[in-house]
Amino acid sequence: MLKFLDSAQKSNERNGRNLPEVPRNFYNWLKKNISIFDEKIEKNLDFDYTESEVTLKAKRFNVAYNPIRKLKRPKSEKKIISAVGGGDLTDGSCSSLAMAYIGNKHGYDVLDYRGGNSQLLFAYKSTIKQMGDFEGVNLRTALAKDEIQATVDLLADCNKSKEYYLAVSEHAAVVKNISGKWHYLELQTEDENGWFELTPESLKERFGASSRRRKLREIILYDTEELGNSPEFKTALGYLNTNTGNQVKGSGGYAK
Repeated sequence: MLKFLDSAQKSNERNGRNLPEVPRNFYNWLKKNISIFDEKIEKNLDFDYTESEVTLKAKRFNVAYNPIRKLKRPKSEKKIISAVGGGDLTDGSCSSLAMAYIGNKHGYDVLDYRGGNSQLLFAYKSTIKQMGDFEGVNLRTALAKDEIQATVDLLADCNKSKEYYLAVSEHAAVVKNISGKWHYLELQTEDENGWFELTPESLKERFGASSRRRKLREIILYDTEELGNSPEFKTALGYLNTNTGNQVKGSGGYAK
């Protein structure tokens, strides 16, 4: 900014223009105090931009960065689901929607449904697995031909008081234990979003899981608290964060 001010001043001098008294005084005051502004801005950043394989891939995909911001006040789970969810008009944003939900649960204003290369980026299994390299994040996986039983076994070892990001077959969602039973969070319908019981039937119907694959398939699981606290994850969310007016959701959208 200081460079811009100097350039403007030189341009005025070359063209024989003089600023009126009040703007000139403000200009001089601003030049003297610009370092103070920079210091305040630096102190008020919500977090540092932290590079990762995911952000590098986002740049290769030409995905625009839209930084997330701290919520002014925490949202209730019901309000988060209402804000993040909606009828899916993209090719399928289940993975990035789950991540947007996690961001909100950890105090950040994040919306998804950007579609395009952003949606593709966060749908790739390679991207999802790269989050296991984020600071403080532990990747849990299982390889099996019976995806349904492998998922049940993976969740059996999880803390029932925590929420998890689960990717199985063709779908990804946040899951949590409610009254002794695991539930998944639906976010892609127009008006029926919320928690649904995770059963062998829902794993088959909603996730596309099978108990009889010919080849081994990988199931991926993350602790959402670990993800939400990761500086790399917070930075990555900027590549899915979408302004309300640009969201690809609404009437006619459906769960995919």
